[in-house]
Amino acid sequence: MLRAYVDFSRILRPWDGFGVTYRTFASAPARFNPEFVFGSDGLRAGIVRIFLDPWHQKKTDTRYPEDVPVEADEYDHTTGTEQIREFCTSAQSQLQKRGQSLKVITTCLAPPEWMTKQKVISGRDLDPLHRAEYARYMISWLKFLEKQMIPVKYLSLHCKGERWDLWDEQGRNLSRDLHNLYWPPEHVTDFLKLLKKMLQKSSLQTGLAPGETESIINFQDWGYVDAIIDDPQALGALDLISSYGSFSGEDALDCRSSAIDLIHQQRPDTPEWIVLEHSDVADTSFSSLIHNYIYGAKINAALLDSIPVETERSANVASVDFLKPLFWAGQPGMVICQVACNCKGISITGFSGNLSGNPDSFVLVNSSDKDREIPVEIRGSASSKFALYRTSPQEKFVSVGIIPVREGKVESLAPAHSVSAFFGSV
Repeated sequence: MLRAYVDFSRILRPWDGFGVTYRTFASAPARFNPEFVFGSDGLRAGIVRIFLDPWHQKKTDTRYPEDVPVEADEYDHTTGTEQIREFCTSAQSQLQKRGQSLKVITTCLAPPEWMTKQKVISGRDLDPLHRAEYARYMISWLKFLEKQMIPVKYLSLHCKGERWDLWDEQGRNLSRDLHNLYWPPEHVTDFLKLLKKMLQKSSLQTGLAPGETESIINFQDWGYVDAIIDDPQALGALDLISSYGSFSGEDALDCRSSAIDLIHQQRPDTPEWIVLEHSDVADTSFSSLIHNYIYGAKINAALLDSIPVETERSANVASVDFLKPLFWAGQPGMVICQVACNCKGISITGFSGNLSGNPDSFVLVNSSDKDREIPVEIRGSASSKFALYRTSPQEKFVSVGIIPVREGKVESLAPAHSVSAFFGSV
């Protein structure tokens, strides 16, 4: 017998929202429309991920140790960051119109070349003589952004820095598309402790993430979780787990929760954010993937690794229409709630309003080739009706109407390959 329910009273964890990435190291993005990404009628993203690249350098022979106060102008953070700052300012403006505040995470790519042993951009190894200076480089960037009124919630140490195979034997980077530094586990724990101390001295409230490994599997199986857990100071300095999401095989998704479960045994308050590659494919795959990461890997936020751009190419805009149901339903301040469905090809993701000002919401994905009538039992919600918005091969996030709760259930047609968002009201 078909059975599906959303239990808004059974809370699993807080939800921090959905976000996008401003990719400074790629070719310049097309001129984006802030309303399209952050506006009330747009994607309603609430998190921005930006990068600290190797070029914020003023040529100087002056060297400072870690205990000397860090200044915002210690490096040239102004040149080349104009678009980043404009992007964040535009995001803030749009979110303020919706009564929300922006969350920013900044990810470190690589230090200036003189801080590496190889003395080249993206040299593999950090020169131990410049350990404190790279930490100062990061702190100075945070202080600069603070002066620019850009709120950075988290600093992440690296982007795929565990990938030792990105360099040749001499330590020269083999990839022209990604600027990196190699981060073995012992360097991660060292910098977590070092940066936490320096953040406190600089009166900065920025949280720390141990870097974004290429997958959650790499974060666990390559020794990073063990290194952090085995070092109480590093574990205490940790504020966020961040990682890329990926496929670990043709059919197996990297959606296991083992890594975050190990952290939660000692730090149950630690959230986990995932970064996912986004293509222009207009289908249900991304929504199904998010469901798997939320209920499998126990994530608290999901970020695209690019910016959806409003263009004349219908494929790009159509792919955003498939993102909207989840992005609208899962707003910051809400919480993930318990769901169930025993029908193949159907997934449900539930968000409880949790006094956030957002309605109880859920998203139903039909990835199958058949239309389905799905009666969804509503538990633990005061909502007597739900507004339905739907994207399908024939619909572009259209308002379908109001569905009343009858005999404790909401029932509607879920067309094949569709994503439906339900927003509750009394």
